[in-house]
Formats: sequence, structure tokens, C-alpha cells
Amino acid sequence: MFERPFRVLTLVTQREDDGVMIGDDELLQIEQVIERLTTRYPTVSPVDIEHIVRTVHKRLAKGRIRDFVPLLVEKAARRELSDRAATEAVS
Repeated sequence: MFERPFRVLTLVTQREDDGVMIGDDELLQIEQVIERLTTRYPTVSPVDIEHIVRTVHKRLAKGRIRDFVPLLVEKAARRELSDRAATEAVS
């Protein structure tokens, strides 16, 4: 019988500091955003990228509809990183 490898994600939620419940899948996607941005911006410290992504994610944590949060986090973080790179290039 053919078995297809797959990853099982639990749907257990985690409570953030402000009491908002965030699913495991969303947290996994945020980690993937950090990885993608670290690859896209190799001149920026990975610590800075992670800080920016987590700060943006925290700003969006109170939203009730969670489906697009990782996408919105990535877009906002990418904009901030691009602005930072442009400012450094001018200096």
C-alpha cells in the first residue's frame, strides 16, 4: 500500500500574553515567514527580522479573523525591511 508522508499538526491553541488564542498552524506559518524573509534579506540580522515579524504579529493578534494574519504579517514586515534597506542605502 502506498503511504504518502505528511505532517500532522495539532489544533491545540496557545495563549499569547494578552489572552488571544493562536493556532499551531498560524505559529508555524509565522516561523516560515521568518525563514523566507531571512533568505530574502541576507544583509539584515536574523534577530532583527524575527523581532520585526513578531512585533507585527503581535499588533495583529487581537483580530478575530485569523485566516490571513500570516500573509498580512509577511507583507508588513517586508515593507518595513524594504524601507529600512532603502534608508540605509541613502545614508
